[in-house]
Amino acid sequence: MKQLHRFLCILGLAAAAVILPASASLASIGLEIDVVGLNFKYDASQDGSLFDAPSKESTSIDGGHGLTGEATQVTLINFYLGGVLKGSLLSETGSELYADFLICGIYDIPSAPPRGGWSTVTSSTGQQFGFDLMDSSGKRFLSLELGAVNVTYKSTGLQFRAQGPSLAVVSQDLPFGLVIDAEQPITVRVSSTTITTSVDKTTGNLTGFWAQGGMATVGGMQVPEPASFAALLAIGVMGLEICSWKKRRRIQRSARVELPSSDN
Repeated sequence: MKQLHRFLCILGLAAAAVILPASASLASIGLEIDVVGLNFKYDASQDGSLFDAPSKESTSIDGGHGLTGEATQVTLINFYLGGVLKGSLLSETGSELYADFLICGIYDIPSAPPRGGWSTVTSSTGQQFGFDLMDSSGKRFLSLELGAVNVTYKSTGLQFRAQGPSLAVVSQDLPFGLVIDAEQPITVRVSSTTITTSVDKTTGNLTGFWAQGGMATVGGMQVPEPASFAALLAIGVMGLEICSWKKRRRIQRSARVELPSSDN
């Protein structure tokens, strides 16, 4: 009985040592990328396009080719894992950082949306791009492809949020050991508090705007670390050991012979 109790205690401690790290590692951990200092525009006349724009006069919606000439320089990119800052990249001379994005097919945006925001599904017949982050050499940290996506617009601080099954990872080479899970939902949000808008007086809809010094946020989940799967394997081995131990106990019991008592 003492041996059984000792075995169970050891087994319990071993299971705690494996299961606790595994459960923490396997839990979904949010990954967020904040791009600071992004200028962008909306132009209803260009297929309802929302795109990065270095200046108010910018009109080109070309992008998606890994060219800094088609992108807009940003000041800072912060990387968060589970809400904790993992590291930052600063745009400096010789190592500038750029964002390049395009979302088409956003029509009839009300200049005064409802309190809960205004939503639509993009419907573009023209070019469709996505969202890229790169440095001055053209190296892309992240490349997302956009098809038809759900777009929500809130006038509070001018916020656009795009998400949907057509938001897919084309390539990634994120720093600080981060890998966004392509199998999990991904969102892209752009916002700014410094904007210049133009409104159609007849419909009350936005015909365009320019947002200065804004922010873009890419949200997703971190790919689980390989250690998580090793932990699961260890748990499986432990389960087999328990079954084996129970089998040995049954064999011992069935083979036990009760000796006859002797009278002195």
